[in-house]
Amino acid sequence: MGSRNGPYKADFPRDSKARVKGLLFLESFKKEWRFHHPLSDEQLNYAANEALVVSVAYYHGGDELYTLKDIPGIWHERCLDLAKGAAEGISLLSKAPDRPNDKKVVDQKLIREELARRRGATTG
Repeated sequence: MGSRNGPYKADFPRDSKARVKGLLFLESFKKEWRFHHPLSDEQLNYAANEALVVSVAYYHGGDELYTLKDIPGIWHERCLDLAKGAAEGISLLSKAPDRPNDKKVVDQKLIREELARRRGATTG
């Protein structure tokens, strides 16, 4: 509900950059959230990714809901962070050798492998 800018004032305005929170946070949110617009399993694959905000909508009561460019689903404000925020939970970032200044990028393969490992641990 507008934790940074107050109710009905987008914390991540259209065309700004937001970062999806880490995998541990998303898994916890998915498990505990019982109201509108639950996270899908597919959305977990986008942990720690950054994207441009395409649109923002408000659910009754002021919950901010975001659509991100090239990342599927509706995203709750609580699942997003500032684009250059620190990763929480498990770090699934890898160095990109072809990028200057040792920048880091999200390794989607690592995220999928970690999700598969966790699902296997809970079913076996």
